[in-house]
Amino acid sequence: MTKKSIVIIQRTQFGYLTDTYKLSEHILNDFDINVICFDIGMPKKHLDGIEVIYVNRYGGVIARAFKFLFICIKNILSRKESKIFVVYFPLCFILSLFKNKNTILDFRTGNVQKNRIVRLVMNGLSGFESRFYSRTTVVSHGLKEILKLSDKKCKILPLGASTISSLKKNFDTPKLFYIGVIKNRNIHHTLEGVRQFIDMYPCYKSTLTYDIVGGDADEVKLLKKIADELNISSNINIHGYLNHEQAKVFFDQCNIGVSYIPTFDYYDKQPPTKTYEYILSGIPTIATSTSENVKLITKDNGVLCNDNPVDFAQSIVECINNFDAYQDDAIRFTLKDYLWSNIALNFKSILDDISYNE
Repeated sequence: MTKKSIVIIQRTQFGYLTDTYKLSEHILNDFDINVICFDIGMPKKHLDGIEVIYVNRYGGVIARAFKFLFICIKNILSRKESKIFVVYFPLCFILSLFKNKNTILDFRTGNVQKNRIVRLVMNGLSGFESRFYSRTTVVSHGLKEILKLSDKKCKILPLGASTISSLKKNFDTPKLFYIGVIKNRNIHHTLEGVRQFIDMYPCYKSTLTYDIVGGDADEVKLLKKIADELNISSNINIHGYLNHEQAKVFFDQCNIGVSYIPTFDYYDKQPPTKTYEYILSGIPTIATSTSENVKLITKDNGVLCNDNPVDFAQSIVECINNFDAYQDDAIRFTLKDYLWSNIALNFKSILDDISYNE
């Protein structure tokens, strides 16, 4: 049986945008896959059967942009039977002019700049460029509304996650875990929340642990300073950036995930990958009440909280009170539809849908 063909176009180096890497991994048996991306100097990741065309980043911003577009256009024109999947970047509307009918424009995120005017302009540009495409996909209904994407031609292609840990969890003493971006996430609130929890329940001072993975050297230094000032340094382990292989030990050992995202409007519609990853690894999760977390968190898999230290402390209490009821397999089951294997089935259906005759 002849495989179908797809070209994935993204500016992020292949393997460092989890979504396209995982989708590629799960559709390999059905598609010949070519990826066009920038080489940003990170170690190259490989999947057997995938050809990756790396575009170097030499030259100024404008030179790089046009070099990338030129290579994309050249490949689009040479692959007349291929589906084209473009992960949004500014000026990507140009690519639609060369293969409109067989091309999908995908949005993995909206603009998250603090400046409201910048967000409005950049999200407006994204929505405008989407009009040049016959088909679009987007990560959530909320982001679809922000970008004002057409109901007729837009489909939801949600975030997914893998089961990073299949080990049975021990719900004995609290072992908290955060993985992800540190900048602009107010993670210091969670440290203050831990301090407040220990003040309420001093018996946990010698047993509670909180592992934080992510951040650069300056962010790690600041969090360690805050932990020291709060006199909880013995409870807090701040590791800086680790890849998922290095971080797997925490998915194995910890029993409370922390999906702490400030409830700013520019984060509100963005589904949080870490929430999926914790829960699909059997870890109940304390998640701030963004509109996307509200869709995911139930009494069976975690606790919702407001983005402040007092609420975070109380959420630790709620999780501990539920320790006897939590079952890791039951927790995983609550979000089974978001496993990458299931998201990939949706992706293949979307790709098949653009074989229409218009």
